Amino acid sequence: QMEGLQGQIESRTQGGGLSAIIASGEGDYGSFNRGVAGDARGAKLDFATMTVGELQRRQTLPAGHPDRVFAFGKYQIIPDTMTGAVKNLGLDPNTPVTPQLQEQIYQRYLTRDKQPAMRDYIEGKHSDLHAAQDALAGEWASIADPDTGRSRYGDRGGNKASISAGQAATGLIAARKIYADSIAQGFPPEAAWARAVGTGDVHSAQMGLPLGRPADSTHIVERAGSAPQLDLSFKPILNPTTDEAQAGVEP
Repeated sequence: QMEGLQGQIESRTQGGGLSAIIASGEGDYGSFNRGVAGDARGAKLDFATMTVGELQRRQTLPAGHPDRVFAFGKYQIIPDTMTGAVKNLGLDPNTPVTPQLQEQIYQRYLTRDKQPAMRDYIEGKHSDLHAAQDALAGEWASIADPDTGRSRYGDRGGNKASISAGQAATGLIAARKIYADSIAQGFPPEAAWARAVGTGDVHSAQMGLPLGRPADSTHIVERAGSAPQLDLSFKPILNPTTDEAQAGVEP
């Protein structure tokens, strides 16, 4: 099931595992909306040319302003979430909003401090898959609620669930296994987490985090079935698709 979903989305987004599952329903590094899913009409922005401060300024512009950005990027981060990320991670307003930064927000904030039920499930601190699914559906509108099978935010802004509860569960179960296996192989917890959520050691290195190779050099080569690595180089989108992010719309 995981491999089938991965095959459907690999042409749309970089990454693997849970990260790619989420992005399949949310967007890519240049995706955005102005408050309603699809209102950018396929347009993309190169957020790497924008600073955190400039992005936050644009996120405060009134509806109808041509420079307004509401939800942005691969994980469709809305203004309140971005404010929380800036505070939680101590981001400098002059920091460029690169793909690496988007992944840092995802890895260190969206899937960890902001959603402890999901974090603790993946880390094996509890076994309540439903709670982890509930957290995932609460964070991203493209992920179906495990109880209803529909987007939790389907009553606003054109949101709909394009990722089933079953697909979300598969991603969470796989992430939990990758985390446990990585710890068993000697990876430090932070590197194990990066692998588990689909960002990998390449992200850790490029974000200035510990590379996280296990002490035993026999494990340095990636094993078959490990979390796919991500090419973080930003590629301009010359022919954007008309598919828009399903999440991050204004209440």
